[in-house]
Amino acid sequence: MKKMLFVASLPIKGHSFDGERNKAKAMLSAFMKNRLYKIDIINYSKNKYLQTIKLIIMVMFRKYELIYISKCIVGGTIALHQILLFGKKMNKNNIAFYIVGNGYNGFEDKKMYLGDLRKCRKVILESEKVIPQMEKIGVKTNLVFPSIKENYDCPFLEKQYKHDDVLNALFFSRIHFHKGVMDAVAAVINVNANAGRPLFTLSIAGGKFKEPEYQATEDAILKEAANHPEIMYLGTTLSLKDPNSYRDIQKYDLHIFPSQFYQECAPGSVIDMFIAGVPTLSSRFESANILMSDDNSYFFEIGNVADLEEKLLHIYSHKDELIVKRREAYKERNKYTIDAYLDFLMKNDIV
Repeated sequence: MKKMLFVASLPIKGHSFDGERNKAKAMLSAFMKNRLYKIDIINYSKNKYLQTIKLIIMVMFRKYELIYISKCIVGGTIALHQILLFGKKMNKNNIAFYIVGNGYNGFEDKKMYLGDLRKCRKVILESEKVIPQMEKIGVKTNLVFPSIKENYDCPFLEKQYKHDDVLNALFFSRIHFHKGVMDAVAAVINVNANAGRPLFTLSIAGGKFKEPEYQATEDAILKEAANHPEIMYLGTTLSLKDPNSYRDIQKYDLHIFPSQFYQECAPGSVIDMFIAGVPTLSSRFESANILMSDDNSYFFEIGNVADLEEKLLHIYSHKDELIVKRREAYKERNKYTIDAYLDFLMKNDIV
């Protein structure tokens, strides 16, 4: 059997909400399902120094028919540089790199080896918006696959609404201010206060890291939740572990994704909502229209809470439209399965 080296950061306990890790997990599942390779794994979610030593030893003494890197451009090009430096006996024409995120924009102060990307046989992007960045550094690629999820099949849940029904919204992402969670909190509180009654509830689910800004964001959410019963903090108690988990998502009427994160590109949480059949109200980050459209989603101007409030009021007053978008969102789910990704890999001679 041919050998493959898979280099990524995979989900571990305490780090299961991170988009990069979850995409890597789904990609690894795709390769394992393919069964063409015996796979060695470098998992940078574990001790990165030990993983680096392991990587160097493996590329020095083992031959691989495929080396596949799935990481953001910073950590990924560092790993790529080590592969090229120490794997001197290896065929460099067998390296594929899936760049997670919005390219190198915003990473100008980080150590990167962008020139090494030109030595990869295949470079895959999350968004066509990143192609011009690649062209600037001499990397020619038109390979785009936005996001990958397991082959989850959750039956569609139809919903009907009465005129005065309260709509249940969900924020489902990392608990960080760059993800815009406090914009969602402020908008829901303001809309309800101005109406003089609850129009929306907002449940907030997601993981966080140890950095102080994550704790500060969580503290701010808990403070608002203590004073406003329509704001509910779920933390990691709502998670997606199997197909049945998506039934917990289906009870929600709307997903609010107000991200201002400079690396936002193809968020996995939007795909999760497609699987569950829940429309997203998203900020207009650079690649928002790669996954979403006016047919299946709603949009507001990034960082503009007043516009977010206006869109919430529109949604509340047009529940028939919400029902239609729920069906349209569900239709998108099969574009991003591991089966679809395997087809993409084979079509483009990557496996």
